[in-house]
Amino acid sequence: MLRILLVTPTPGSLATLSAALLAEPEVRVSWDSTGESALENAASNSYDLVVLDEQIRDISPWSFLNRLVLVNAFVNTAVVSQRSEDDFHEAYEGLGVLTQVPAKPTMAEAGMLLRKLKEVALPPA
Repeated sequence: MLRILLVTPTPGSLATLSAALLAEPEVRVSWDSTGESALENAASNSYDLVVLDEQIRDISPWSFLNRLVLVNAFVNTAVVSQRSEDDFHEAYEGLGVLTQVPAKPTMAEAGMLLRKLKEVALPPA
């Protein structure tokens, strides 16, 4: 079972991502609209992946990621961002982010995210 937390102030932007993830029987998806709420949620629930929208308003993405590690050092993270690949790498280098997610991910991009998560979160068969 893979548990994924989507953190965004605009849930509609990740509707396709959520649908693609939920199409997999072994995936459970939860939602939060603020960084603070997501940190509280992550402290009391075990997630395999937290997908953070850069556009959260109550905390900077960098502060969120640094605080999340204190809550659960083993959780994987992905960041929803419109930055160029180079700018994204520069902004998030050293924070252990698994991957960048586009602002409105397609089904194919959701599939790639899930494959990456399975590679790092599930033991080999």
